[in-house]
Amino acid sequence: MRRLTPLLFAVLLLAAGGRAEAQVRRCQGPSGEAIYTDRSCEAVGGTEYRAPARPATARATWTCARTVRDLAFEITSAIDNGNPDGLVRLYDWDGVDGDRGYRIAERLAALAERPLIGISAIAPDSATPDDGQFLTTARRPPVALRLQQVGRDGSSVASTVLGLHKRLGCWWIRL
Repeated sequence: MRRLTPLLFAVLLLAAGGRAEAQVRRCQGPSGEAIYTDRSCEAVGGTEYRAPARPATARATWTCARTVRDLAFEITSAIDNGNPDGLVRLYDWDGVDGDRGYRIAERLAALAERPLIGISAIAPDSATPDDGQFLTTARRPPVALRLQQVGRDGSSVASTVLGLHKRLGCWWIRL
């Protein structure tokens, strides 16, 4: 009996494997109902099912940050999610060559790794950040954003200034 068990098991595996290779087709019946079969659609009185085309508006799109506040939100989201790609797409890459681009991407990835404490705007006439109200009340847009993050040691505060650049109606960051 013990010798028969492995043999029986092998036969069952081969039989199951043969059935798994059969192609299952989705067909559409005469009244529009779905028919699933391993035979041709014509053999069951149907036609081959074709998925409807997706409209172009169903694609996910990203629009650029039209305001500094939107840019600050996108930066916050990217860092909170540990998503360096989120920061990379906010960067103004105009005029950046390959070697410098890799260094910038590495710095952005490092920024995305550390928890964010806060973002403050730097006014055009000031080298110091404001109290956070500048993003909504200033008459002139800020020239930079100061990121404050947990330092690499986990207890200090690290500060990074991201320059701001408006091009083609969108706000972009620069290092």
